[in-house]
Amino acid sequence: MDLHDLAKRVQLGIRRKQVVLGRDKLFNLGKRGLVGLVWATEDLSRRAAGKLVIDCGNFGVPLLHLGRMADIGEITGAPRTKVYVIKKSFSGLNTVLRELPHA
Repeated sequence: MDLHDLAKRVQLGIRRKQVVLGRDKLFNLGKRGLVGLVWATEDLSRRAAGKLVIDCGNFGVPLLHLGRMADIGEITGAPRTKVYVIKKSFSGLNTVLRELPHA
């Protein structure tokens, strides 16, 4: 699975409310055990990325750093988003986790 395939799946997940946008959503969903994967763009600031690593570690959630905001946003329809919080209810989550070696 490449970046484009993942972004198309996430686009569908956003419409189905299986993906939420932004790091601020991670804490609430994470403490309830509802997060399956966090996808952050490579152009996320170093400080924000560090906080994200800590949050994902606290919740035991895999973190994927892949792609640039502009490229991903063009496909997903969320052009200014750098963090995608993918819920455990996301269709095909196991496939995504299995096919992405960085997750």
